[in-house]
Amino acid sequence: MRRAYLLSFSLTIFFLVAAAAWSQSVFVVGGINNRIDSDSVHPSLRSSELYNESTQTFTASGQMHVGRTGNAATVLQNGEILVTGGDSNVADAPTSSAELYNPSTGTFQITGNMSAGRVAHTSTLLPNGQVLIAGGQNKHFANLDTAELYDPTTGTFTATGNMTTARCGQTATLLNNGLVLVAGGQNNSGLLASAELYDPSTGTFTATGSMTTAREFPIANLLANGTVLIAGGGGNVGGCSGCSLASAEVYDPTTATFTAVGSMSYSRRGFVSAPLSSGDILVTGGIEDNNGQEEFLSSAEIFDQGSLTFSLTGSMISVRFDHAANLLENGNVLVTGGFTDSTITETAEVYDTSSGTFALTGNMLGARAEQTTNNMP
Repeated sequence: MRRAYLLSFSLTIFFLVAAAAWSQSVFVVGGINNRIDSDSVHPSLRSSELYNESTQTFTASGQMHVGRTGNAATVLQNGEILVTGGDSNVADAPTSSAELYNPSTGTFQITGNMSAGRVAHTSTLLPNGQVLIAGGQNKHFANLDTAELYDPTTGTFTATGNMTTARCGQTATLLNNGLVLVAGGQNNSGLLASAELYDPSTGTFTATGSMTTAREFPIANLLANGTVLIAGGGGNVGGCSGCSLASAEVYDPTTATFTAVGSMSYSRRGFVSAPLSSGDILVTGGIEDNNGQEEFLSSAEIFDQGSLTFSLTGSMISVRFDHAANLLENGNVLVTGGFTDSTITETAEVYDTSSGTFALTGNMLGARAEQTTNNMP
């Protein structure tokens, strides 16, 4: 059983962080496993581990001070990883705490607290080295419009301007012009098509063009030409709120507008994406809703940034949702964990871009879903 306050807004929650850079090592932290506590929920995990591309194995790393799922994790300019918020198993409410992972020691250190507990928020590294934390949901199940900045030099969070509307399950993408595009999600009024821009120089959010489709927990990827791909997620489908979408669209910062592009072959929620070294985007797994029935997907497809269309590629070995995907230094993609129907898996596989096929790699040290992953600098 999932967390009750998350279930009330989305059939399947997607909290995963897609990789944005090559790396020979991938950091995996938090999430949930197959254990069920006395309240019939999956307790959040404190553990972390590292995948080594050369040996194709996972090794244990440090333990967080609290368990977390639905948190965010962002690599700082100094190479440390800032982990914020999430469900920490305390009173079924998100935490305001944050901690830093030091890759050189493999340990976590507590840093300043956020102003509010948050889950399903966004965390974006800004060009000045600070981190923008925005939106999410608090312990009262309310969606937040507040935002704050983490300063690594002081280890503290300070308030910045509020978003134009409260959002949970939105995307946040740093644009080439230094602004941050925040799009979609949901609030107490329902699913959102609206989008806004955060300007670090003024500390304010302003509305920009709306998406063609309201959606929560979609994928978002910055493309080589500076536009942003947004696809899938949960939408309003035939009277079903939060059911899977196949549609995709691209935001153009020069016109401040979204334009529909080719749809995915399958509608997907709870899926993940990873940018390829070619600049194209790989999407994998998720759930497709068909006439009230859920179909768990092993399929994968590639978005071609030139033609703005999706095409199917080889399928994963296993169906997966609420998993993670990271681009490796050799140009292949590591896929880890997630749900395989009702069971959470410890298995991992690698997508070979030259052959368009998946193959199993070493297992994680334990089963995980809804984990966050980062490419190590």
